[in-house]
Amino acid sequence: MNGRRNEGAKGLSNQDRLWPSPLVMSLEGRLTPNKSLAARAFLMMHSHLFPVSRSGDIQCAGQTGRRKGQIMKKLAFALVLALTAGVVLAASPGSGPTNMISTEVMAPAAGRGPGAAGSFWTTDLWIRCPEGGDVTLEFHAVDSRSASPTATAVVHMSEPVAYIADVMKTAFNLESGFGNIRIRGANPIAATIRLYSSGGSGSYGFGFMGMPSSMSMGSMPMMGGDADEYRYYVNGLLPQPQARVNAMVMNSGSTPISGTVEVIDADGGVPASGAKSLRFMIQGYSGHQFNDVLNGVQSRFGNGMGLQLRISLDNAGSGMMMALATVTDNVTNDGYVLMGSMMDTSSGSMMGR
Repeated sequence: MNGRRNEGAKGLSNQDRLWPSPLVMSLEGRLTPNKSLAARAFLMMHSHLFPVSRSGDIQCAGQTGRRKGQIMKKLAFALVLALTAGVVLAASPGSGPTNMISTEVMAPAAGRGPGAAGSFWTTDLWIRCPEGGDVTLEFHAVDSRSASPTATAVVHMSEPVAYIADVMKTAFNLESGFGNIRIRGANPIAATIRLYSSGGSGSYGFGFMGMPSSMSMGSMPMMGGDADEYRYYVNGLLPQPQARVNAMVMNSGSTPISGTVEVIDADGGVPASGAKSLRFMIQGYSGHQFNDVLNGVQSRFGNGMGLQLRISLDNAGSGMMMALATVTDNVTNDGYVLMGSMMDTSSGSMMGR
C-alpha cells in the first residue's frame, strides 16, 4: 500500500464514541406481465388440450358436454399452474442473495480512539477486488462541515484480498477519529470492517460488510406514496439497563441530507414514556451518531424488547442515507450491529431504494 495522501483530522470529539454502542403477489384476479407470459407459454406448450379457433380464442363449441367439461377442467388446471409459475418467475429476482460487490462501497462506521466503559476502539479493513487495480479510501469524520474527506489513501491491489490492520493509523495516519470510509475502485470491490476494543487477554467488538452505495435509502417524493418504502427500520434492540443502543446515520452522497430518527414501540406507536424524535442534518459523505437512544424510553409492552428505530429523510430531498445501530451489553461490553432495512410489506423489498 503506497501513494497515500493524508489530510489532518479537525475538530474530532471522542465523547462517548461507542461503536458497538419478493415479491409475493396474490392471485386476486391480477396478472402481472410475468404471470401473463407464463400463462401464455403454458397454454402454447399444451395447445393440443385446447381446440383453438382462427381468431385465437379457446374454442369449446361443437364438443359434447362431457368433452367440454374435461377441456375446461384441464384449462383451469393449466391456468393455475401457469399463474403459479408466474408468481415464481416474479419472485425469483428477489429470492436470491444480494450482490454486495460494487465500484463504490460505504463502510458506515469506522474509528480509532477511546469510548465508554474504558474501551479503546480500533478498525481493521478487508478489501476484495478480484480484478485488481487501485482502490481509493476516503475517511469522512462524523459531523463534518463539508463533503471533503478528512483523509485519503490509495491501496494498490497486488493480491485479490488486502487486509489493513488498524486502518485509521496505517492508511490514514490518524491517531484518533470516528466516522465512515468511502471505498472506490476502478473495478468492482467488496469490503468488510472489524471494529473492536482490546481488553485483558482478548478483544470484543463486531464486524460487518460494506454496503454498495446503490443500496442507500432516498426520501419520499413530493407527490407522496407508500411511506414505508422510504424508511429504515431497526429492531432487535436491547433496552436499558441491560444494554445501550447507539444509532448511526450516514450520508452516502454528496448532497446534504436532513431527517429524523424516531424511537417507536412494538406496534409502531408512541412508547409509554412519550414520543422521542431525534433530528439530523448531515453534510455529504459524513455521518452523525446518536448515543444511548433508548435511555429513558419505556415500552407499553412487557420488557421493552419490541422497541424499534424508524429512520427517514425529509420529504422531497435529493440525498441518500444508510443507517445502523449498535447494541452493547452494559456489563460485558459484548456488542452487535443491526443494519437499517426497509420493511415494506406491500412492496416485498427489504433494502433501500
